[in-house]
Amino acid sequence: MKAFILALPGLEVVRLLRAETRAANGQPELDVICNKDFTIEEDFDHSAYGIDAEERFDVVTSVAILTIEPRRESGYWILSVMVERALGLVRTFDEGEMITMELKLDEFEIELRSARQKEITVRLDVQAPEVKRDFDRWLADMRVRHPWKRMT
Repeated sequence: MKAFILALPGLEVVRLLRAETRAANGQPELDVICNKDFTIEEDFDHSAYGIDAEERFDVVTSVAILTIEPRRESGYWILSVMVERALGLVRTFDEGEMITMELKLDEFEIELRSARQKEITVRLDVQAPEVKRDFDRWLADMRVRHPWKRMT
């Protein structure tokens, strides 16, 4: 697989997915997965956070990912929008509540729109480099079928 980081707004991906789902009466020719997980770093420089090594804290980051794939086997690509947010120090005993969870598209959009500091990455993984052209055509077609004037 070859990966490309795209200059494609995550909110545009959500909007196109919604529009295509409506146009296909809820059955787009796409597989969509949306979830949220947490990365927990147990081994970190405690002094950088002003705490003693004996204190029971870990550094936690939330990661929400929307993944879209076409329902076909040739020209295969995977588009993902990832929203990473550093939560910082979390008491070790509070981490039990931080489990992988499935998100609805509305919940993912809330993650995208949140005013809190975050890093958003839109990534395209393709079977072969020439498949990127297939994706580019698909995206151009989606933009024609579902026009949108982006607010800046």
